[in-house]
Amino acid sequence: MTGIVKRISLAFLIGSNWLLASCDSVPEPKKLNNTDTQFLKENCALTAMDAPGQGLYMSGTGLYMSGTIGGLNISNQPEPSSDYPINAMSAVPNLESFSAHRNVGIIVADKFSTPGGDPAYSLGGDLAQLVDAAQYGQAALEATFNDLQASGQLSHGALVMAHLHALLEAAPDTSSEYSDGEGIFVYKRGYHTLALKAVDVSGVNSADMVGLIDAAQGELAQSNYLGTGGIDVYVVNMSFALVPCEVLSPKNWEGNDSLEAYLAELEAAGIDPDAYLLGEAARVDESDPLVTFLNDLPGGEGHAVASAGNYGGDAPMYPALAPDVLSVASSDLQTGAFSGFSNYGEVAAPGWLFRIRDPASGVDVPEISYAGTSFSGPLVALYAALDLAAKEPQCYDSKPAELVSDGIYDNVALADAIGARCGSSAAPAIPLPTIPIPKPSFPWS
Repeated sequence: MTGIVKRISLAFLIGSNWLLASCDSVPEPKKLNNTDTQFLKENCALTAMDAPGQGLYMSGTGLYMSGTIGGLNISNQPEPSSDYPINAMSAVPNLESFSAHRNVGIIVADKFSTPGGDPAYSLGGDLAQLVDAAQYGQAALEATFNDLQASGQLSHGALVMAHLHALLEAAPDTSSEYSDGEGIFVYKRGYHTLALKAVDVSGVNSADMVGLIDAAQGELAQSNYLGTGGIDVYVVNMSFALVPCEVLSPKNWEGNDSLEAYLAELEAAGIDPDAYLLGEAARVDESDPLVTFLNDLPGGEGHAVASAGNYGGDAPMYPALAPDVLSVASSDLQTGAFSGFSNYGEVAAPGWLFRIRDPASGVDVPEISYAGTSFSGPLVALYAALDLAAKEPQCYDSKPAELVSDGIYDNVALADAIGARCGSSAAPAIPLPTIPIPKPSFPWS
């Protein structure tokens, strides 16, 4: 399929899957009253725990599903097609050659807040309760899921962080040193530091996100975590899409208690939830404060990576659609094929299908799996961090990075994109073949 150039009018982007969202069957957004000032004419973060893409719901052979919720798939026996997250690092070419010559940070902007009030920066040790609960039906699964969130054991940001920790196990000459319990995770790489810094974007608009990310960059610059000095080189990872804040307001859910439940109601009424969300996302444009900020990141060498989205669109959603942000689509970890649920991106990296690790035992829980571009993006962000820390970066010796293509969303595998777009290689960037994943109805509809 012909790629789409980033800098053309957003109106032109509304084609194929995006156009579906403007059909008469898609409900008009609710008009909120004037007391809801936070949600008027502002944009907020949408994650897979708010609204999983329909394509993430698996059916058919290979999965004996007991339930699915918040983007997690719960089975009553191990899912044979799931794999260990560490194996996704095989998508990074010549991984063993990366040595550290300077400090680097990854700012993980995501939703870490929980209903209990305390942020969950790490997964809790009771996630296996989901497997038991799913045997008693969807209501029991939902109750256990909500309890885990309320007790601070689960958040979308915590799952993204856990994925990054697993990927870092494969990084050469890298060891975990400590966490401060407040969203800082420090790794030692040779004589240098790699730090993960959580930025909680829950419940804030994109203008506030700018202040939070900017403050995190300043904190990294002033840090001295392992006595190696500050961190002026950093990557911002965003595993979320921007939608108008009103989409995330309960007043927009027709009496349902979550956006996920509202989307299930739309699907039952014959309305494609993915098309609905793509239509809402198309209301965001380049004037958004976060998009403007990301196109001119301050503070030394800053780069941005964002997940393309899980809604089958033929272009990424903002912030991944921003001109200087590298958009990442999902591919199958085992086959390398482009994931049928994924929005298109400039590069593709494994986002399907991973096992959760129980932090209490350190043992993987093969009955619980997760997937999505939320986990493709962090792998590319980690590659960017390793490259930035190298003596002679492959792709990140300029800003924006050479991996940020001319805006053609052709889902080129990361390794192929590096070979084609970075350095002196003239190898062509070959788009991945697509293996469509059927889009079944919501399991509780």
